[in-house]
Amino acid sequence: MKFKKTLALIALLMLTPALAYSYMVNVVEVRGNLRTPEGAIVKEIKTTAGSEYDEETARGDIKALYATGLFSEVAVARDEQGIVTFLVRENPALNKWTIEGDDKYTVEDLAEEMPLKREEIIREGQLLKASEVIRGKYHEDGYFLARVTPEETRLDDGKNRVDVTFKVIRGEKVRIHKIKIPGVEDPGELEDLYDGFKSSEKSFWSWLTDSGAYNPDEIQRDAEFINYYYLENGHALVVVGKPLVNLSPDMSKVRVDIPVEPGPVFTFGPVRFSGDSDYTVEEMAEAVKVKGGDIFTTAALREGVRKLKELLGDRGYAFAEVSPLTSVNQDARVIDLEFRVDKGDPATVGRIEIVGNTTTRDRVVRRDIYLVEGELYNGTNMTRSKRKVNRTGLFEKADFDLRRRPGTSIVDLDVKVTETTNGSFSVGGGYSSLDGLIGMVSLSHRNVFGYGYQLSLDGSFGTSQETYSLNFNNPRLFDSDVYFGISLYKSYTEYSEYSRASQGFSVKTGLDLNDDWSTRLTYAFDDSSVYDVCTDEDVANGTCFDAASISVQEQEGQIVTASLTPMLTYDTRNNQWDASDGSRGTASVTLAGGPLGQDAQYMQYKLKAKKYVSLPWDTIFTASADFSFIEGINGEPVPIYELYALGGIYTMRGFGWRDIGPKDEGEVDPVTGEVIRESTGEVIGGDKYALFNFEYLVPVIKEAKLKAVFFLDAGNVWDVGEDFFSTELRYSVGTGIRWFSPLGPLRLEYGYIIDPKEGEDTDGRWEFSIGGFF
Repeated sequence: MKFKKTLALIALLMLTPALAYSYMVNVVEVRGNLRTPEGAIVKEIKTTAGSEYDEETARGDIKALYATGLFSEVAVARDEQGIVTFLVRENPALNKWTIEGDDKYTVEDLAEEMPLKREEIIREGQLLKASEVIRGKYHEDGYFLARVTPEETRLDDGKNRVDVTFKVIRGEKVRIHKIKIPGVEDPGELEDLYDGFKSSEKSFWSWLTDSGAYNPDEIQRDAEFINYYYLENGHALVVVGKPLVNLSPDMSKVRVDIPVEPGPVFTFGPVRFSGDSDYTVEEMAEAVKVKGGDIFTTAALREGVRKLKELLGDRGYAFAEVSPLTSVNQDARVIDLEFRVDKGDPATVGRIEIVGNTTTRDRVVRRDIYLVEGELYNGTNMTRSKRKVNRTGLFEKADFDLRRRPGTSIVDLDVKVTETTNGSFSVGGGYSSLDGLIGMVSLSHRNVFGYGYQLSLDGSFGTSQETYSLNFNNPRLFDSDVYFGISLYKSYTEYSEYSRASQGFSVKTGLDLNDDWSTRLTYAFDDSSVYDVCTDEDVANGTCFDAASISVQEQEGQIVTASLTPMLTYDTRNNQWDASDGSRGTASVTLAGGPLGQDAQYMQYKLKAKKYVSLPWDTIFTASADFSFIEGINGEPVPIYELYALGGIYTMRGFGWRDIGPKDEGEVDPVTGEVIRESTGEVIGGDKYALFNFEYLVPVIKEAKLKAVFFLDAGNVWDVGEDFFSTELRYSVGTGIRWFSPLGPLRLEYGYIIDPKEGEDTDGRWEFSIGGFF
């Protein structure tokens, strides 16, 4: 009340005739400010000491101070001594803010996004903005009926402070009851459109999956998708109306209509090229691959522009401009297309700088960059360099930033890398469906000393298996395209009919033929011992009760193997450690024995391929095929542990380890039919197999690299004398999780056998494994 009386007195003084004459300002002062520095206020006003007082300027000063949002009242006064006083009342400062009425979000959840800060003045409109922040969080979860009301409680502490309470009424989630696309009648088009929508109608599972929640941003995205869909299918004049949203009387559900006028399908007319280019019309036409009579698509325009820029970039025109110009003939339903080219000046590569590599040596990055300082820029080599550096797996990402030096035709390249975690030391334990109780120790690094060397020392031990290994790989020997690696190992494995102890080493070398093709040559030496075999003689002596199969008994003892394996690899994956796109295929032949000597004598042939497909929402589909065949040579049998059997988490999930394969059928006298030896029923393995795995991976927690996986496995093993696919494939399906944990890649998966046979698990099987980083 006192402040208002003061304002009234000031207004009366400003109207007195005594001050109607020319008035010089001697002093400008501010009163009433508690928190806002006087200098910050004076900075906003134009009235200054030494100038003649002006009513219009003073009114502007008052408006300027109100515009700061800091003050609830502002006035100006002047006296006979030439003192001009700006009297202000600040908005209250915030003591604290709280949320009442709903507990979905806490103060801590929203603190970073809120525009309110403690002990700061609450500016005009800030409470409205803060309410919108809270309401926006509810909208993100589909609560579009949420209401947020701010209430101020003034503190009686003489500091002009308030507590703010945001009272929230959450309301029910708004669900989409129907989505209609008026104007579209074709069932195939409707199906394509609904499949591409982000929004969906409410379903039985909405309470669990949150499907059907209304979100206006998603509806707008769906409208844009309709426009994109028709432009990609020749409807050049498609018109997509504004989505119409009708809320039900109880405000719990909506009907969404997105009106569409697809219009007719257009084709490309003549394709022309204009401007300046070093290429002939025929060469440019071959590059863009757009011909008269083709169905019009915007993708064809974009791809044509990209191809022409790539073509020009190969001759040094790093900043070439290509503009697609169209002319629509509605009567003929034809779109004439002209690519206008402005090649600009050829560019020379200046400096190439590597940025962000705190561990990795510059040379490791530079050896995969095909641009050369001082030489003409080349677009294809730029693309190759990006792909090659990103495929190393040493970096989370590698960005290539091309900069033109002002006033020159020189371009500098900054390669900005973000290094990934390449090393780990892990000690762990757990339970594996293959090995029972297990322990694991792993020391590994994919970028030793920053040179890209790969080194791992691993040990795993369980109730039926122990393995220790030391591995070293240099993918670029002396920065060349030559590969070199060496491995040492020692292992023990307990099978159902025997045990195997082995130790050995392998030496690998190879050559990268180009970006996608490479060769490898591996020499391996293995010294194995097959023991704990229950023979017929042991049964007769009473030292054991169930004799092993004849094939196992015959191979008891030491088996030494020397082998040589040439392999050809095709690899287009975008990352060798965590691929989401591309493919990898290998073909190899292994010769054991023969001119290499030693006990084992066999030939082995392998063919593997895996395709990665990146899908919407960062999901990935993979399909793999694996074929192998092994045969003895020089009259010698294949070592029993080299024969094939499928089953387990790494081959056919849902089946037990090595459950799929030819079994021991005993021995029968071919003349009398008398049973010489009963069947053990154990899987002894076959000489050929086919395996197919299909997986769909969905990110659950992206930052933690936690993914859900859904899979279908198919495969079988065939015996000597049988052909591939002479008997039907076995199938299993299931789901699980994959996690790049601190202990290594972890897998927890549940598999269910389709059409299980007698004696096989009909309830499904959980399987767990944890592996090294190599």
